[in-house]
Amino acid sequence: MRLNTDLEIANLISKFLKGSIEEEEKQQLYAWRKEQEANEELWRHLTDAEYMDEKLGQWDNQPASDKLWNQIAKKTTHHIHTRKSYPSIFTSKFALVAALLVIGLLISTWFHFHYQSYQILDKPIAIKSIENLSKESEEDNAVKLIMSNGTSLSLKENEQRIIIDDNGLQIAQLDRSLSYKDNHSLEQHAEAFNTLIVPRGKHYQLMLADGTKVWLNAASSIKYPTNFQGKERRVELQGEAYFEVAKDSKHPFIVNTGKSAIKVLGTSFNIKAYPDEQSDKTSLISGSVKISSRKSNKEIELKPGDEATVTLHAIEAGQGDLDAALAWRNKMFIFHNSTLDDLMQMLSREYNVDVVFARNEIKEYHFTGRIERYEKIEPILDIIGQTAKVRFKLQQNKVTVFPQ
Repeated sequence: MRLNTDLEIANLISKFLKGSIEEEEKQQLYAWRKEQEANEELWRHLTDAEYMDEKLGQWDNQPASDKLWNQIAKKTTHHIHTRKSYPSIFTSKFALVAALLVIGLLISTWFHFHYQSYQILDKPIAIKSIENLSKESEEDNAVKLIMSNGTSLSLKENEQRIIIDDNGLQIAQLDRSLSYKDNHSLEQHAEAFNTLIVPRGKHYQLMLADGTKVWLNAASSIKYPTNFQGKERRVELQGEAYFEVAKDSKHPFIVNTGKSAIKVLGTSFNIKAYPDEQSDKTSLISGSVKISSRKSNKEIELKPGDEATVTLHAIEAGQGDLDAALAWRNKMFIFHNSTLDDLMQMLSREYNVDVVFARNEIKEYHFTGRIERYEKIEPILDIIGQTAKVRFKLQQNKVTVFPQ
């Protein structure tokens, strides 16, 4: 590939990252991605918010990080992240050129974004129940941030900006992630809570003020303090999330769901706690957690590899299947003798579709398998149809399931 073509492609990538790419340019970019696997791999890394956050999102120089945040706070409500290290994928000649140019272009447009206006609702809305807000999010298919004052913000993909709340708190939005910066000056204010709502068909990443990272699955929501105060760090979860909790032995981290409470000091674990399911499941990856039922005094402690199932009145624990629990994080679906009803409920959340069964008895068909998470639902339905003795009819966002 010629150097000038490298620069053109890098420019298109930069436009995509800024959300200013035209439809014809999208087609050119797509054609380039399909030319060879190396191109597609580079593309996946550059547009993967979780990967970029992991590789580029941690400043090892705290004063430099603080300086950056201060500059942004003074000049803008929009910003694009630039970082000091590059992903390991940038090894080929093209990748290096693209990486340098993309970052250079982002820096060159920094101040352009700084002076764009950020529109906020003129009148804050009243805070509604999580269930109602989830339905509203599904209607426009946007991730919602509900501020402590009741203001509702739609977080669109490919947006980069700094949001400043009523107390001066800075919240960085980068594509599919939000990051809060610890601000001890907020301790003079009453503890404020934000709610992040992820609709069906979406995933989102959140970094709390204490450095805890949370990955939210589709149809999930989390309520959390904008800055932790007091002896405990408490959040409320509905749906499914993977946590990497920042260690702080003096301030335990507690996750409350509708059925259970999970207490940790510093560890990684997955919680599946959808309100329409009969039980919560907590899978421990590392560290240790203590789990209790919200309506009983029983408490158990998990070790890495364990999984706890919690209902309103009972807790059971044993060896877990971590591959299955973390499949959604690894862009996979893993089913072990799952009913077709449970399987389709998961796909309904993942692909934002409604599911209708032509006959109730087929809900109890069982399915075992490992399936890659495709961008669209059709390949998944084809695979299931070949093994589960059912067929599907897809019309817009409605899937009807028939027996073979």
